[in-house]
Amino acid sequence: MHFARHIFSLFTLFAFLLPLHGQSAGAPAKTKASLVADHSAITPGQKLLIGIRLVSQPHWHTYWKNPGDAGSVTEMKWEKLQGASMGEWQWPAPKLFVQGATEDFPGLYNFVYEGDTTILIPLTIAPDAKVGEKIVLKGEVSWLECDDSNCVPQSSTISLTLPIEAKAIPANAELFTKAKADIPLATDAWQITAVREGTNIILRLKPNGADANDAIEGIHFFPSDQQIPPSAQPKVLTEGKTKVYVFDAKDSYEKEGTVLTGVLTAKNSWLKSAPDTKAISVGATYGSQPATSIKATDTTQAAVSAKPASGVLTWEDWTLARQEELLAAGKLIYIDFTARWCATCQVNKRVYSNEAIEEAFHKNEVVLLRADWTKKNAEIANELAKYQRAAVPFNVFLKKDHPAVPLPELLTVNNVLEKLDVILGKRADDAPLEQKEESSLPAQIALALVGGLILNLMPCVFPVLGLKIMGFVGQAGQNRRKVVIHGIVFAIGVLLSFWILATVLLVLRQGGSQLGWGFQLQEPGFVLAMAVVLLVFALNMAGLFEIGGRAVGVGSGLTAKSGYGGSFFSGILATIIATPCAAPFLAPALGAALALPPVPSYLIFTAIAVGLALPYLLLSAFPDLIKMLPRPGAWMESFKQGLSFLLFATVLYLLWVLAGQMDIFSLRDVFLGMAAIAFACWVYGRWSAPHREAKTRLIGMAVSAVILLGTCIYYYTLIRAENAG
Repeated sequence: MHFARHIFSLFTLFAFLLPLHGQSAGAPAKTKASLVADHSAITPGQKLLIGIRLVSQPHWHTYWKNPGDAGSVTEMKWEKLQGASMGEWQWPAPKLFVQGATEDFPGLYNFVYEGDTTILIPLTIAPDAKVGEKIVLKGEVSWLECDDSNCVPQSSTISLTLPIEAKAIPANAELFTKAKADIPLATDAWQITAVREGTNIILRLKPNGADANDAIEGIHFFPSDQQIPPSAQPKVLTEGKTKVYVFDAKDSYEKEGTVLTGVLTAKNSWLKSAPDTKAISVGATYGSQPATSIKATDTTQAAVSAKPASGVLTWEDWTLARQEELLAAGKLIYIDFTARWCATCQVNKRVYSNEAIEEAFHKNEVVLLRADWTKKNAEIANELAKYQRAAVPFNVFLKKDHPAVPLPELLTVNNVLEKLDVILGKRADDAPLEQKEESSLPAQIALALVGGLILNLMPCVFPVLGLKIMGFVGQAGQNRRKVVIHGIVFAIGVLLSFWILATVLLVLRQGGSQLGWGFQLQEPGFVLAMAVVLLVFALNMAGLFEIGGRAVGVGSGLTAKSGYGGSFFSGILATIIATPCAAPFLAPALGAALALPPVPSYLIFTAIAVGLALPYLLLSAFPDLIKMLPRPGAWMESFKQGLSFLLFATVLYLLWVLAGQMDIFSLRDVFLGMAAIAFACWVYGRWSAPHREAKTRLIGMAVSAVILLGTCIYYYTLIRAENAG
């Protein structure tokens, strides 16, 4: 049933969007967008609220930050802002909209906004702003508006000018009073914990004080991501006044999350002291022990025998204003700068479920803030720059009147606890923690060597391995000296590439830039370029077109003298495309390498390179091993085409990374461009084959070149626009 829902979701979106895409520019929007502020005049250093206001006509709706089964989130491309900085968006609580329900199909569960909605954004004016100047806010907002049968993507350029004067002038009081009331409240009146048990996610709501309204009714949980399917109907249990919601998450898109976030809404108020508090926010790290032992199977009420939950960690969304507020109050803060597309960030999250970490954070009343840089928010980028960081992951302890205590790129239980002791004044921060880990340098080198070997089996690299093996098969029984030289040249290409990357990282770090392995994957331009190259490579391997083994076959022709260049290119290509596969297998070794002095660091990078090149060196040095492989034949072409699907999988992975760095409309253009590139390759393969007439081949090459060049130029402008926005 859930698979059918996914198919129906995709069908619905395409059925709505494709016919209407051409109409969106001319069709009148059913939603009016504008920029509003709670002041009409501002002062230097002032903190205020602005809002993206969306007013939809009756029966039309826009979407929350998690649209649900289908839909698209509202986004904004800002023009460069001078003299002020923005905070994180504050989303109002959504409503549930079920579409297409029948007796046999439960329908699509979407999280939407209807009527008048304002998304709030904190704005801080620079202290050195001068009276008489103006703050100009301008950008293009894009949204998807839908009714029961149609969906239309819309966009609008909206702006707001705020004069800087000697005295601030409040404005739009009624509008912002309502908007702030619509934002889910973060409250301690309810203790909210979460735990995973098998394929279930269990959410516990326990009154925590006299202000909690334990007579709450009509509760609904809106997850802010896809850890819980939007249509999941929880089993509702009770334990005294504690409410327990058991969600079946076996069909969720995101199964590796360590924090459950979202919004809880109800028909009546969550707080006795505030009758209009009908939505509260949720941010709970999953406990490491079961929270409940369910004894009954009733779908609404059941007796439960509870075990004490482990020290569940609760996270708040980071904003500069919240950070300053907590520091002023003397709180100890831990900030996790992260992004969904950052592989090392996801590896780091494993430490937060450790009982020692949970206990230490609770004991010392550490306030946990998570700065999500998935969309490369400008305020987070500015904060990272204060620590000479240009990328994530980055983790830091902060306390008033104490220097910031940053953590290593790769988190371990030991280095988190030791850095906590530093900020508490229990120990001096006198040496890099990585050098105090239990693992010695020889152990790190051994781990790096094994990790390099494992990389050969990853989808990113295995196609190169396959083609090289095919090259060795084709050379069985021929000049051994040439075969050995090819293996050595390939290894030199791998080693040189790793040394160059290591040098770039170490030089940048010496200059103060805190970059980590795979930093290039945080640049949309590099990710897109890599996806295009691998797509063309995959199409060539799949047999769509042929342009010669030496150019794309990564050195498959081992007999000609010029074939050495192909082997060298193979080593370089293997290193480049190994980057997305480096975590989590090489995360410990790479984390240590980037923190150690240059000589040990180069030793670790060299060990990774040797591990990656070792299979080719063995096959070239011991030709008897080649005799164990099948004889050359038609199977080699089938093997090559089969390997192409691993590269297609790598392209999809890179597009997934790109999805976290671009808005949905830019991503749509990337997909269309990929189709154009594939079409260009098909034209080349169809009309530029050797058996065609010279004129036909020339036309085929010209057409494919124009399409390919035009697409790449458009991609270039797209990336520039993304970076500027």
